[in-house]
Amino acid sequence: MRNTAKPKQSITARIFMIFYNHNIRLDNLIFSKKIKLWVLKAIVITCGFCYSSQLFSQQLKNGDLEGDFDPTQISQLPDHWLSVPFDDDVCQASEPETATPDQTGINGPSPGQPYSGKSFVRGVFLKYFNTFNQDSLNGHEGIMQRISGFNVNCIYKVSFAQAVFVSFMGLDTSGIWAVYLDDSLIGKSLPSSIRTNYNNPNPKLWWEKREIIFTPSQSVHTLKFLPFNLDYTPPFHDGVPMAIDDIRLEKIPTRPELLNLLPNDTSVYPGGSLSLVTGIAHTFWNTGYIGERIVVTKPGTYWYNIEEPCYTYSDTIIITSEELSLHIPNAFTPNGDGLNDHLEFWIYGVEKYNASIYNRWGQVVYKKEGGPGLFNWDGKVNGKEAMPGVYSLKIIVDSKQINELIHLIR
Repeated sequence: MRNTAKPKQSITARIFMIFYNHNIRLDNLIFSKKIKLWVLKAIVITCGFCYSSQLFSQQLKNGDLEGDFDPTQISQLPDHWLSVPFDDDVCQASEPETATPDQTGINGPSPGQPYSGKSFVRGVFLKYFNTFNQDSLNGHEGIMQRISGFNVNCIYKVSFAQAVFVSFMGLDTSGIWAVYLDDSLIGKSLPSSIRTNYNNPNPKLWWEKREIIFTPSQSVHTLKFLPFNLDYTPPFHDGVPMAIDDIRLEKIPTRPELLNLLPNDTSVYPGGSLSLVTGIAHTFWNTGYIGERIVVTKPGTYWYNIEEPCYTYSDTIIITSEELSLHIPNAFTPNGDGLNDHLEFWIYGVEKYNASIYNRWGQVVYKKEGGPGLFNWDGKVNGKEAMPGVYSLKIIVDSKQINELIHLIR
């Protein structure tokens, strides 16, 4: 027996057949070969996906909207995403076939350059009324994902890239994405507009980043994205095709001042130390210490966590070991003229050092032990002026020895 049932049609195919059967022509509407081929391939499609618990997840999955798909087929979706059903409270589609967004990419089914990765999603908002036969058609193509693990009453941000998709289906020039938690609207994105003539068969998508701030009321929500238009072009169309990509979900810190409490990466000299301070008593350090301050004496990577009800604050510092480097003058003139009368240089970044000055016969003429500070020899031995000549300076820090020759000139 011959099957006389009509095939299910996408929103694009429905509009195309209405125009074709009633010989309707839109002014300045030029179909490219690629668009014609896409329309013909779009006539027979499978039923839209139904709501499923398989999207239940601990966090937003596949926000980049990636996944294998056939560029010759429509109504495909990225992994972990479902279409918003036509009978959902926030969807305005008139039938299942007009609530089927498309995963697409540079090669189709609706060619366009993704914001990132290899694919993105295109969804249409459309209200169509045919004055010839009073036929109406509402299309509303959105995507959704069920997410668990929200912290109730904490602040979150959902961000995404959007663009107006150039298509013959919608003559409107601007649009937005509305974002819902379950059936509650949490925000509408700032609008984007077409920047390329809609007759262009290979249009560039002008992606723009958008974000919505919200506070979840329970630990599990279904996050929904649905497109809307902002203008109206009578008498045939009221709608716009929108593109979305790179969806991200993250907590917003309510005390951002706790995020960067450590200094920039630095170095310490052997035997030196560095104090790291947060000022928060319940700071957990990766050294195992809990408190507002630690003293670092060794090179390494140090970080802290500060647990707050809605956010874990952290910061990291990398401390390297710096070789002891001293700027020691090789001559001085202790003649009382006030210029270069002392052998002076700074020793810092060490806990303890031993310094000795020897004459040409190996006798110690000056000796000093101590910590960081200014090394100073006035050129005297037991209160008497030392003879001019070459002296040997030896400094020992830990197991390292530094030797320099010093010229005493009078």
